[in-house]
Amino acid sequence: MGVLTPLNGNLTLVCARIRFYKHYLVARRRRAKLKPIEAFVRDRLQRQFVGKQAPIVHVKMQLLKRWKKVSGITFDAPIVVIATIDSVPAFGMAFEVKGKEIRIRQLQGVRGFSTRGRYHPVRAWPRLFVESCQDLALMDGYSRVLVVRAHRSYSWKRPDSGYALETREGIGRHLEIRSRLMKRLDGTAQSMPGFEVEKNWWVWRAGREKYSREREKSQVANINGNSQNRGGAGSKVATRWQ
Repeated sequence: MGVLTPLNGNLTLVCARIRFYKHYLVARRRRAKLKPIEAFVRDRLQRQFVGKQAPIVHVKMQLLKRWKKVSGITFDAPIVVIATIDSVPAFGMAFEVKGKEIRIRQLQGVRGFSTRGRYHPVRAWPRLFVESCQDLALMDGYSRVLVVRAHRSYSWKRPDSGYALETREGIGRHLEIRSRLMKRLDGTAQSMPGFEVEKNWWVWRAGREKYSREREKSQVANINGNSQNRGGAGSKVATRWQ
């Protein structure tokens, strides 16, 4: 048993690396259609500063072949989106695509960046990133957007804390990371309409949202049409009495 444990651990790691690379290959084929995520994220971040002097927001998508640290974050999925505010890396998201699904595996802030003071309007940045993935899903025909549940994320068991897990500092940092995972992943999905909890994921179905938006547009059109009809009838009555 003592020999099998490390072997099983190595096998799990090898399988994870293979899975990561397979998702990278899929993302590389779809790169052009994934590129609009940059504009969706940038626009949502910039709109939070309406009526104020907006900072310079830059958003960049990258594709990774393997786990890699970018802007101080070790990302867990091959499609990486990094937002830079006033030339300082601020937030990151990692996701993958499988079939007609967008799977968000990571929402993480860059250490040292604070949403206090001038940047307070973007304190809800995890939600803005998820909403941007919903925008991409609706535009490109994806059926679902998934957010990994905190306890199923890679960082839950293997946190990049900078300390050994068996040390007091490591234990404290591990608990802090888990708390942030629950807030940014579970908390964000719970706060957004349409997400349903499943075993490993929070799931949002694009078809329902599309139907809801189309119905809302139809209702608005009907109201406008009725108003115009009533206005037209009133004009005819007025004309007869002139």
